[in-house]
Amino acid sequence: MASSLHKSSHILIVGTGTFGLSTAVHLARRGFPNIQCLDRWPYPSPDSAGFDINKIIGMRNDTPLTARASREAFAAWQEPLFKDVFHEVGLITSATTDTPTAYCLGAYQSWIDCGEAANVSWLETKDDFHDLVPQLGEGSMDGWRGFFHKRGGWAHARDAMKIKVRFRSSSYYAFSPAR
Repeated sequence: MASSLHKSSHILIVGTGTFGLSTAVHLARRGFPNIQCLDRWPYPSPDSAGFDINKIIGMRNDTPLTARASREAFAAWQEPLFKDVFHEVGLITSATTDTPTAYCLGAYQSWIDCGEAANVSWLETKDDFHDLVPQLGEGSMDGWRGFFHKRGGWAHARDAMKIKVRFRSSSYYAFSPAR
């Protein structure tokens, strides 16, 4: 027989990495006030896969489920809580050989089909890439093709896990970590 989880339940989350801390935030937002995270390290846990400098934040639309989940996750990164760690600079998906380039073209068309045409652009030439990313300099981009999606970027993963959140009932309050 499965037991019910009540709002007054005491919840212990083992692990203060990306998933543990994210689970705590989402449970608190849903009104669970009694949450404790446990880890053998002070948070953020250096054992966590997210304990590095950056993670690419992009959206996928391979299936309706990944499209919905991607949009929800991307929207979450745009919340004020993450304003100092998420950097929306766009995302390039590209390739140099036929099969991966065909995947890029299909993904590009899929974004257009689902209403993202204003946010994506096809990159066909070396100049297309250089115009978008002048920092590439005169490096060889011959044969590269792909697309740019404006709604993408990167997050400073370790700093995101250092954001301190205090929970009170179903509200959360954030303050920047001491540096």
